[in-house]
Order: sequence, then C-alpha cells, then structure tokens
Amino acid sequence: MYTKKLALMLYQYQKVYTLSGWHANDVANFETNHFLILFDNTANRQLVSQVVPTVQRTDVARAFPGIHQAGQSGFSTSFDLKNIKLTPGHSYSVVSRYSTSNAGNGGSGQYTDYWFSPATLNQQGAWLDSVKMTNDGLQVSGWMLSDRALNQPNAYIFVLNNGREVTRKKVTLNSRPDVAAKYGQAYNSQNSGFNTLLQLDPALINGNMQILLRFAADPAGNQNYTDVLSSSNYSSNAGYFDKITVTQNGVYVSGWHAVNQSNKEEYQYLIAIDNQTGQELGRWQVPDARRLRSDVERTYPYILNSDHSGFQLGFNIPAKLQHHVVRFIHRYTDDANGNGNYTDFYTGPVSINAYAQQLTSRWSQIAAAYGSPMAIAVQMQDSGEIISYTNVPGTRFISASTIKASVLSEILHNAGGNLNGYQQGLAARMIRNSDNDATTTLINTYLGGNYGLNHIYHDLGMNSTYTGEHWGWTLTTPEDQLKLLNEIYYKSGNSYLNDASRNYIKSLMGSVSAGQNWGISADSSSFYIKNGWNVTGNQWNVSSIGYIPGRYTIAVYTRQPSYNVGRQLIESLASATRQIVG
Repeated sequence: MYTKKLALMLYQYQKVYTLSGWHANDVANFETNHFLILFDNTANRQLVSQVVPTVQRTDVARAFPGIHQAGQSGFSTSFDLKNIKLTPGHSYSVVSRYSTSNAGNGGSGQYTDYWFSPATLNQQGAWLDSVKMTNDGLQVSGWMLSDRALNQPNAYIFVLNNGREVTRKKVTLNSRPDVAAKYGQAYNSQNSGFNTLLQLDPALINGNMQILLRFAADPAGNQNYTDVLSSSNYSSNAGYFDKITVTQNGVYVSGWHAVNQSNKEEYQYLIAIDNQTGQELGRWQVPDARRLRSDVERTYPYILNSDHSGFQLGFNIPAKLQHHVVRFIHRYTDDANGNGNYTDFYTGPVSINAYAQQLTSRWSQIAAAYGSPMAIAVQMQDSGEIISYTNVPGTRFISASTIKASVLSEILHNAGGNLNGYQQGLAARMIRNSDNDATTTLINTYLGGNYGLNHIYHDLGMNSTYTGEHWGWTLTTPEDQLKLLNEIYYKSGNSYLNDASRNYIKSLMGSVSAGQNWGISADSSSFYIKNGWNVTGNQWNVSSIGYIPGRYTIAVYTRQPSYNVGRQLIESLASATRQIVG
C-alpha cells in the first residue's frame, strides 16, 4: 500500500491535503462502502473520516492477481483540516476501511480496516549556512524548523559567549524551497529560512561563541520553548605560525592571528618566553601586520577581520634567548608597549639553537665511526627540550639491567615509598651491584612476575617498552627511558612517585659500586647511573641511563660486537654530550 502521501499530509500541515494510495481486499465485494479516517493514536480518538470511492488501479491488479478486487482498490482524496488542531508529539495514522454501512465512519456495520504506518509530529532540524562577524555585529543565515512550531510560533536567534547570552533577535522566517524539497515532512519547512544581522560589539565575544536557534510560545522567547540547534563552539581567538626559521644569529616568523578584539587592540607584538619557566626573554613589535589572508577568512569568517590577520617579522637573536627552548606569543594589545589589555596566541616549543644541531651532528659522527646500531636521547633540565638520535630508526633495544630502575620505581610506587629492611637489602644489591638474583626475587615476590613490569610502562606512557618472559630482554627506547628518568629527577610532589621514593632511588643510583660507574658518567664528576649488558648470539646489548645534575637526563642503547666496544661507544657519546652542553 502506498503511504508516502500520508507522511506528507501530516507534516506539512496545510489546510487541505491530498493523499492517494490503494487498499486491496476481496471483502470489498460485500463491504462496499470505503472510508478514509485520520486517527490520533496518542489521544486514541478519530479526527476526521470521509467516504472515498475506490478507483481503478491496473498496476495493483497485475501485482496481486489473486485478489479479485485489486483492480478497483485505488483511492485519491483530500482531507480538510482547517478546523482540526494537530498536536506536536502525537502519533497519527490513516485508516482505510471497507464497511457494509454507509453511515458515519462505517463503524456501525461490518468492516475491515487497514492501518497505514503511523507518523509522529516530532521532526525538527536546523542549519547555519553562514556566520560572519562584522563591525556592526554577527550576520547569520540558515534555516530552522520544528513540528513544535505549531504551538511555539516565535522564532529566535541567540548569540552566547561562554554560555552566557550576549544578544537575541526575533526573526520572521522566509521561503526556503530547497529545505522544503528535502524536509517536506516537517511543519512549515517551505518557510524556514533566515538571513539577519544580530547587532553586537564584536569585542564582547572573547571566548567560545554559540548560536542558539529557538521556537517559543512566549513572544519574548523565554518560556515554553524548543531549541532546535545549539551550534558547535565558534572560537574567538584562532591563529597559526606558518613558518619559524631559526639561524645561528636570527629568527624569522610568519603566520596569522584572528581575534574579535582586533579593532580595539591595535598594536601587535611577538613575545618569547622560556618553555619551562615561562620567563619572558624578549619582545618585538610586529611592523608588518594586518596582511591579507583570504584563506583564513574562508575558514574563520565568524572572527572579526580574519581577512587581514596575517603578520611577519624577523629579528636578531639576543644573548639571553640563545640556546633556549621557547614559546612564541603573538599578541594583540591596546598598549603601545605591549601590555594593557591583550589577546594572545601561543606556539609550541621552539628550539633557539638549543644544542640540538650540535649534539645530533656530533652523535652522528661518533655513530658512523662505530658503524653499529645505537640510539641516544637527552632531556635538558633548564629547558625541558628532548634531543635524540639513532642510526636505526624505529628500532627497539634490549634493556638488559637498565630495566632495574623501572623495577625499583614500580615497587616503590606500589608501596607508597615504604620498603622494609628485607626489600631495601634486595633493592640496594639490584641497583648498586646489579645483582640479577635480587632483581628476580623482587619481581617475582612484589610485582607478580615479569609481566607485572608492564604496569609502570603504561602508567608513565612508555609505549615502546615491553617486558615478556624475562626482564633482562625487555624491549625499550631511549625516549621511553627519559620518561622514567623525568619522573625520578625532574618531578616533585606526588605523581607516580612521591619525594621519599625519588630520594631513595637517587641514593642508590648515586652510589653504585666501582664496577658499575662507567657509561653516561664519562667526563662528569657527579652523576646518577644504571648500566646494563647481556648477550644475544654474537651481539652484546650494552646500555647506560642516568642523570647529570643540573644539566640533563640521558639514555644510551647499543648493539655491539663486544662489551668493550659498547662501553667505549657509550662513553664517547656521553663525553661529547657533556663537552657541548657543559
């Protein structure tokens, strides 16, 4: 049975609706009176009924040759609904009825009904075609519709800043034939459009902007309402640094920054701050600002002056900026000196010749001289910068005994830093003397076996580290080990470890036995260290991790033809690092 016209009738809610379809049943041979009934399923009552003579449908007869009456099963009629009030949220059905009676709705005689699929007045939808911030306010166009507008006829558009109302406007919806063509089932979809200016001071939008579309029974838009769209947040502060070029002596920066405060904050500055401490290291007024950026306007039309949001500048590197990892800030401000009221946009960390080039160049030379797999990573204490190098990208290395620092850290984490005398004895032998039996006892007794070590890797984000059947053959990377060393030597307070746990680990790694103090300690009189080595086939896995106080944490992993070669390589890398960093 053909029901599409039924859905159209219910939702468009015009005064007269035409519907057509068919109902084939041989009871029509003696139940000769045909009715169509509109029924409110929710209220359980009939709204209207009328006699509708059947008409010829040869297509139905061909499809259902076994029903003799199929050739005369069609109907086509109109319901007059000008005196009928449909209720949003109610479910409605059209009933086709054959009856022996021609009175009323045929219910007084013998009858046979077919209930077409019900439809519910609960449709709503909306879309914002364009949102543009101007000097006079926000220009908004789009469409909104809801079946509840039957009883809530007042259409409103609201603008919110961080969830608080800035302005609202009542709008008269206009013709949108494109919306009616796609959403013809929804009430008044043919008159669902709007294109209007909501007057406001753009500077009032200084957070996340939202646009709210509402139908309300209240003419003021406050009570008895339905919100059909609460748009995604629109940022009022967006930017991007397209290019940051650092040479030995200078920096060039270009990008764009769009803010709604740009008319009132007329000055633009670039400010450099230390990435770790936040201390300002320099500021420069931007001479080449408000450059044309049509690409930004296409993406951010809802931010004022996004079409002229570009900037660029270059400057010589001052001494206090050199060798730092910084974050740059592009600032709009109403103060000629760059203070006052302002709106900022930040970069991520940027290296200003912060040892990276010098270290990686020297490391690569050393690695080339040895010609075997190696990887090294350091994290600077003053800047937080991480610098790494490997001649076998993507490779994980066997940890050997360096994993013992992880073993002790996880046990201390689980114990809250409180170890008994027996545990302390095992821990001291494990770290100071690299005692394997003590390590195995600690792992089996207090971590539930080798696989238990994987908990610390998960907790510290050491995603490239994994312990399988034997702790000594744990796979890891120098970068992952820096995450552990960062927890021990750079953090304070309660995180994964507490301060008591950190101090205990430092006391052991700072007092290893004479046979354990080679490696990353080269050319350093003060250090904390844990080394490792084992053999797989004819390859020696030699490694060293630790901390040079006041300078950096460091982790080095190698695969070498002998223990001595591995140790020499690690000490060459460590010595070069200390010479460059100081």
